[in-house]
Amino acid sequence: MKTLFINESLIAGGIETFMVRLAANNVSNQAKINFLLLKRNYDAELYQQLCQYSNVYFWDDFVYFPKSITNKLPSVLKMLLPIKKQKFINEILIDLNHIHVPDTNALFFLSRFSNLAKDMKISFSLGIYHINEYNFLKYKKVYFIRKLIGFIKSVESKNFLFFNEISRDTYSELYKLDSNESYLAPIGIELKNAKNNCVGKKNVRIVSVGRLSPWKTYNYHIIDVIDKWNNEEYKIYYENYGDGVERDKLEQKVKELNLEERIKFYPSIKYSDFSKTISDSLLFIGAGTALIEASAEGIPALIGIENHDKTDPKTYGFLHDFTTYSYQEKELKYEMKDISFYILKLLNMTTDQYEAECKLAKKSRRFRNK
Repeated sequence: MKTLFINESLIAGGIETFMVRLAANNVSNQAKINFLLLKRNYDAELYQQLCQYSNVYFWDDFVYFPKSITNKLPSVLKMLLPIKKQKFINEILIDLNHIHVPDTNALFFLSRFSNLAKDMKISFSLGIYHINEYNFLKYKKVYFIRKLIGFIKSVESKNFLFFNEISRDTYSELYKLDSNESYLAPIGIELKNAKNNCVGKKNVRIVSVGRLSPWKTYNYHIIDVIDKWNNEEYKIYYENYGDGVERDKLEQKVKELNLEERIKFYPSIKYSDFSKTISDSLLFIGAGTALIEASAEGIPALIGIENHDKTDPKTYGFLHDFTTYSYQEKELKYEMKDISFYILKLLNMTTDQYEAECKLAKKSRRFRNK
């Protein structure tokens, strides 16, 4: 069996690191996965790893325009360009069994070539990696959005893959899907060489790893928490590793509050440096697969609620206290408490109590394949 996974790019992120794990795992299962990237934009380490297990293609190589032009175009426009159809068929579609798409741009690509895939008897699936990825019915006046909505409504329920319960419930209502026919398969992690000891440490260091995206409002929350504690007993320090569109705004806020010595925003790190970067921290705050991996490393992982009010620093709590696959969406009906409540909870523990909390984080296994 041969599958094609289409993605926007291969810059370091939750979906992209998942792609590498998926490719490596399926080599052993004799299920070949190839990748088509819509942008020639990638993290060198991830790209090198992915090429060990898969064929990696770039959409620019299949259109009748020079790369000097296509590199400057948005993906949605590049997909409208005339393509080298026979080259595309010969190099990608021949012997292909399945196509998987994880986002809107990849979905648009699939909608353009769905008839060709159908003629060649290639099945496909839509992965709902983020609850709002295809939630754009309110934009249906836009031509491309209308096309995508029409395509989504034509897709059978069994072709949808959900990674948590709240997303499945939401899309079952939005697009009238039969939730009993769609698949629920949470994104997992694999730590083959995980150490027996925990890397958490009872100190005053809090850390995050991830892109600085608008929906990650917990980056603003932690600034407010530290600002309020500025003259109290505990002096908390926060580090985030990752670039993004919110970085300038966050750094400006830190500067206005005179917290430059306590809060640092660093560039993105290599995926292989994740464990080393987060080690020796009191807790990890974040979302997505980074939160899962931090918990598996033995660091209490505090959930950052996506798109939550920037002025209301609340959380659902630690990941290891949850039994569902849904844990970060603001639509959840779980009790929220101040982030400071959970930080103080850890700070007020004895060393033995804190180590026990780290072990609870490490033993949370519902997202792990082993």
